[in-house]
Amino acid sequence: MRRREVLALSGIGLTGGCLRLTSDEDQSTQTTEESTTQSSSETTSGPTQTAETDETTETDETDDDRNAGIDLSEQWSFSGHSLAVRGDSLYTASYGNELRRYASDGTSEWSTSAVPEQYMLLNIETSLAATDSMVFVGASASGDEADNAELFALDADTGDEQWTHETRDDGTRTKMDYVAVHDGLVVFGSDADGSGDEQEPIVRALDAESGETVWELDEMEGHLVGIATTEQRIYAVGVFETYVVSASSGELVETFDWNTGFGGVVQTDDMLYTAGDPPLAYDMAAESKLWGPDISYEPNTRPSVGTNAVVLGTEAGWVIGLDPETGDTQWEARLSGESRVTPVTVEQTVWVVDERGTLYGIDQKTGEPHFEEEYDDSFSLASLSGQLVNGEDGAVYAIERS
Repeated sequence: MRRREVLALSGIGLTGGCLRLTSDEDQSTQTTEESTTQSSSETTSGPTQTAETDETTETDETDDDRNAGIDLSEQWSFSGHSLAVRGDSLYTASYGNELRRYASDGTSEWSTSAVPEQYMLLNIETSLAATDSMVFVGASASGDEADNAELFALDADTGDEQWTHETRDDGTRTKMDYVAVHDGLVVFGSDADGSGDEQEPIVRALDAESGETVWELDEMEGHLVGIATTEQRIYAVGVFETYVVSASSGELVETFDWNTGFGGVVQTDDMLYTAGDPPLAYDMAAESKLWGPDISYEPNTRPSVGTNAVVLGTEAGWVIGLDPETGDTQWEARLSGESRVTPVTVEQTVWVVDERGTLYGIDQKTGEPHFEEEYDDSFSLASLSGQLVNGEDGAVYAIERS
């Protein structure tokens, strides 16, 4: 990895590309490139904070001038490209389907090759769920020797296979991207490759101990983008419609015409957040929508939920921080490329990767940039017990602040 710059700057205006944020009532003002001659804000390849002056000035700022407000100190390394954090454990999957579990201090707890090579562990961030005794991981069919997606149930202490469950035996359910656990059940979503009505998603609940089918929802249309659970209900979130079913019986309770897009969903306690157009926050306990504001750019990632902001990455190369209570835009920060990876919030810092492989650390309350570092390509991030997990170099970092 190559350190480009570490930023710890102060002032009022936040600019990046053509955005300027002012402190007056936390409102953002967007300017066009043609107006840059009227401001001292200089367009850069990443988020930059400057203060406005009456005349354009040039400064020869060095790395020493930028106080090291945040630094990353490597604690331990791991193997694998796909990441999932459950509790205090890090799970990683390699391209050869080796699944590993690490403790938060780097202790390797187990490694298993229970998932055969004819399957693919593509994104365990959403396709792995865990309880104290079991780990469940969904594997998609490769199309060579496996025609259908399959769910693998593993012992949480050893990684040994307990049972497996195939979606269908007719080759119509090739992907399994979403797995959740709920009160003795493991619930997964599976669909087929293709577009429109070719995907034909199903949501199925199994007995977590035996793997036997308890119920199935097979009337969804379009692409499935997430599953959320409450004490009484299961939410199967699709691109254009969300299906709410009874957790015990699978009986359809109601549907919502939410345009959630392909970004995905995140659940925190009884709150459900979607990366749609518009993004929304839904209180599943109160069964009511909290907010769904119009924003400047369409989200491209799952939300990252922090104390002070719900953060979304966008295809346009902006990162947007929304107020968790109202959904109002608090700040927008410009990256040097498209944001494809779900942002990760660790304490007060939001960590974001753009398509070029640049890692940014942004204050989640103000949107001020504090950190920037270049890698070779986009990669996955995760938060583990206050540490930052970097999927590009396979390392876990302590976040040190000066």
